[in-house]
Amino acid sequence: MARWGLIAETSERWGEGRSWTATVLGYAEGTRESALRELERHARERIPAPGRRTPRVRFFRQEDGFLMIVREGIQTRYTVAELLYDSEAPPPEPEVPLDADGVPVTPSWLRRGDLP
Repeated sequence: MARWGLIAETSERWGEGRSWTATVLGYAEGTRESALRELERHARERIPAPGRRTPRVRFFRQEDGFLMIVREGIQTRYTVAELLYDSEAPPPEPEVPLDADGVPVTPSWLRRGDLP
């Protein structure tokens, strides 16, 4: 199953220059389409709330993600990208032995230390 990174790339104009920052908002497991739905949820949470001081905000859908433009100086591109390698990835979960019906041989609650 593919693991997708939900990425936001923000560009801000400062005088004559421009700065770019990239942030991984989270991860999604499954299909690219499900990752795009999760990305849209993250992106919509970042749309500034309407108010008297809120500048014009435009939110676009693209084939590979979304684009939000706040004023003309700030833009954020939201994309999904399949994670191929992560140097700090957590170790894989240990394989749980299953019986013939696919049920774990040892139930997960048996090893819990918080139960009496």
